[in-house]
Amino acid sequence: DYESVVGIDQSENALVAARKNFADDPRIRFERMDANAMTFPDASFDVVVLSNTLHHLADPVPVFREMERVLRPDGILVVNEMVADGLDEKQISHRELHHFSAAIDTASGIYHANTMSRDHIAALLGRTSRLAIAEAWDVKFPDGPEPTPEEVEQTATTVDRLLARVKDETVRAAFLERGETVK
Repeated sequence: DYESVVGIDQSENALVAARKNFADDPRIRFERMDANAMTFPDASFDVVVLSNTLHHLADPVPVFREMERVLRPDGILVVNEMVADGLDEKQISHRELHHFSAAIDTASGIYHANTMSRDHIAALLGRTSRLAIAEAWDVKFPDGPEPTPEEVEQTATTVDRLLARVKDETVRAAFLERGETVK
């Protein structure tokens, strides 16, 4: 149980979606904020979470310093990150879509790395956080049904949307074949 949750992001689009998803719980709020320079007082939170963000940070050290600053002395820091290894077929498909998105972002001058192996993430956390890793585990989801035609179409639409972000025709042409492979 919790008294309140505060989510932060720099993207207004991400905040709009998050606010919509959690509109029915007044204990949850979202603020536009840079994780490198949070406006929260020291030792504000019992739990601080970094979720699916590590691969978006060219330099994670300032973010970890801020997370550790706002964490209470006996608090818990949770890092939830997509991994690149030990995946099933469906997860590999998602990884390939994500890596395609990362390549397009990188070509557009936006830092976005591919997902990392479990060992790479552990090593990175060991180098960047002053906290010790107390526990590490994989989240396992049960096998679900095969993707519906709508879900397959959604992936294809996502690939097309990503390609449309590339304004340079020569660069877009270089991504077309890879986009078809991802589809």
